[in-house]
Amino acid sequence: MLSSVEEQTSSNSSVSPPSLYICLQETICFGKNKAYIHTILELNSMPLDTETKQEISRCVSEAMNTLGKEGKQSLMHYLDAHMGLKEEEIPQKPELFSKGLNLILGEKGANALETTIAQELQTSFKLLHNSKLTFTEAIGIIKEKQNKSC
Repeated sequence: MLSSVEEQTSSNSSVSPPSLYICLQETICFGKNKAYIHTILELNSMPLDTETKQEISRCVSEAMNTLGKEGKQSLMHYLDAHMGLKEEEIPQKPELFSKGLNLILGEKGANALETTIAQELQTSFKLLHNSKLTFTEAIGIIKEKQNKSC
C-alpha cells in the first residue's frame, strides 16, 4: 500500500510534493552544517564564570565607545527595547547581540564593530590574533579555553 506522498511521486515523477522537497532540503542543509550546528549548540551550553563575563562586558563596552556616548546609548536602548537584550547579557548571548548589530548597523557596520570587539577580546584574553575572527567565534574560543582550564 502506497502512502499519498509515494502515490503522488510515482504518478508524476517530474513533480515532487512540496512537503517532501522541503523535508529533503532541510535534511541536506542540516547534513552540511551538522558539525557547525553541533559546535555552536555545545558552546552555547557552556557557562562563563563571573570574572570572564565582566571582562567580556568591559571589552564590548570599550569597543562600543567608538560609537560615542550617544551612539552607544542608542544601540543599547534598541537592543533592550526590540530584542530584550541588556548590556550585561551580551557575554551569554553573543548570537543575539550580533543579530541586533546587523539589524541596526547593517552588515558592514556590524562587521566593523564586531571586529573591534574581537580585537579587544583577543588582546584581553591573549587569544591568537585573527583579523577574520567574529565576536561570536571569540566568545566560543574563550568558553573553550575556560572550560579546559577548569
